[in-house]
Amino acid sequence: MLQGAQLPSHVTPDMLHSDVLYADEAMLVAELNARGARAEQLPWKGNGSDWGAYDAAIIRATFDYIDDRDGFLGTLAAMEAAGCRVFNPLEVVRWNSDKRYLLEIASKGIATVPTWLAGCDAPDAIRGSLEELGAEEAVLKPAVGAGGAGVRRVAVREVEQALAPGLLVQPLLESVMTEGEWSFVYVDGAFSHTLRKLPADGDYRV
Repeated sequence: MLQGAQLPSHVTPDMLHSDVLYADEAMLVAELNARGARAEQLPWKGNGSDWGAYDAAIIRATFDYIDDRDGFLGTLAAMEAAGCRVFNPLEVVRWNSDKRYLLEIASKGIATVPTWLAGCDAPDAIRGSLEELGAEEAVLKPAVGAGGAGVRRVAVREVEQALAPGLLVQPLLESVMTEGEWSFVYVDGAFSHTLRKLPADGDYRV
């Protein structure tokens, strides 16, 4: 069971204690061991493990991958090379760990929230596109990020000054603050369950 080697850099001391963040993993490990498996929680970074000694690894609360994505993917590659099967597969994790996959999805004609990449799309073109959509506010987010880290909310008229290379830009969706976001979970290609994620009161980040 892979978890973070440490809390990500955006987590401050006033946030949840790490034991709370990893509570689900502890319960899952206990249940697996009760059913005859030999399971344990391990940080993905710096633990000196012989990954070949493990049959499989499940990626769980690896929150700090956003501070060292290359190192995280390198660890997963080393695990697979050692014969430890990683869930999800490395190629899936590599693709999903960078939110620029949204641009790829859109290029295939799949409906997504309109997204632009600063440093690729011209700043005035991004602002013009947002205005054409009737958006008054935009959300800027790092391409590699989790838990709302580095996410900013800005007025569309100020978006050009707020841009930096590598940031993704989207119109602020009021529905996120009211309806929330829906995640559909599939296991081996079969639908399992849906999660509805809502922001905290007064927030726009889920």
